[in-house]
Amino acid sequence: MTEYKGIRGFKVRSLGSDPTNNSGQIWYNTTSNALKYTGGIGAWSSGGALNTARYGVVGTGTQTAAIAFGGYSSPPSTYYNKAETYDGSTWTEVTGMGTTAWLRGRAGTQTAALATGGTSPPDNRTANSETWNGSAWSEGNNLNTARNVGSGGGTSTAALVIGGYTADPGAARVAIVEKWNGTSWTEVGNINTVRDQMAQAGTATASLTIGGDFGPPGKTDVVESWDGTSWTEINDINTARSGLGGGPASSTFALAFGGELPPGGSTGLTEQYDGTSWTEAADLATARRLMASAGTASLGLCIGGYAPPTQTTATEEWNLVDTTRTVTVS
Repeated sequence: MTEYKGIRGFKVRSLGSDPTNNSGQIWYNTTSNALKYTGGIGAWSSGGALNTARYGVVGTGTQTAAIAFGGYSSPPSTYYNKAETYDGSTWTEVTGMGTTAWLRGRAGTQTAALATGGTSPPDNRTANSETWNGSAWSEGNNLNTARNVGSGGGTSTAALVIGGYTADPGAARVAIVEKWNGTSWTEVGNINTVRDQMAQAGTATASLTIGGDFGPPGKTDVVESWDGTSWTEINDINTARSGLGGGPASSTFALAFGGELPPGGSTGLTEQYDGTSWTEAADLATARRLMASAGTASLGLCIGGYAPPTQTTATEEWNLVDTTRTVTVS
């Protein structure tokens, strides 16, 4: 008879008590007669407040070294080119972008970031792209298609801009995806579901685009995966919404949080992705949409956004903690 360990090449350890250093491990506890493993349970906690409350702001970087830029507030109607950096506790204003815009795409790190597209005053979609080197912004080659609320991710030299809403006249949501090589933009494979206001997780060669708005009747729960060549629909998030944030570091271990629910209203709902399915987790303390996100699915950030009836400065930090669990069979 074929044995499991022969197929898999290893065997489960038998231990009299649960180990103390057990991250990512599975074992059989002979005292409790239970198969156990470690799984992450996450929670949000308060971080340092932005200096300027705004929504349609975007961000990138890590939980202790992030940058947030652009945005909008009302009333009065104000567009921002502001940029702020985060050190894990405090936001500090730095040199602003050359283009005043909100609802931009973003990629990169605190010291090497990319800002793309967006809406500039009075209400114009832009194709502008800018790179940040840690001290100043430099204008680069424009997107092929001007748009706002397209999701984006990757690095400042290898990034994607996905979907979005195109410039007037003839404004429309698009499925267009463009890839950045550090110098120029090239159209690559379109997403399958036309939409805007999605979350994104991953890189220029392995990415997820999550949820979004596809027009009447409204929000979608669709998730698509990019393998560097084409998009494939995978398991949906549990709750359809748009204007949500995401844990951007990985396409196989991701977060989706906040957003706008149909037919309206902001949520703090958070879901975790394990590479196969989405599981509801702890909610944000401040329900919001059109916020910035940074970090990873283990150590994430939710920054600013629209928390009805107004914009917020609130930053929340997501921390995933390894917890011992028992395998159950239903």
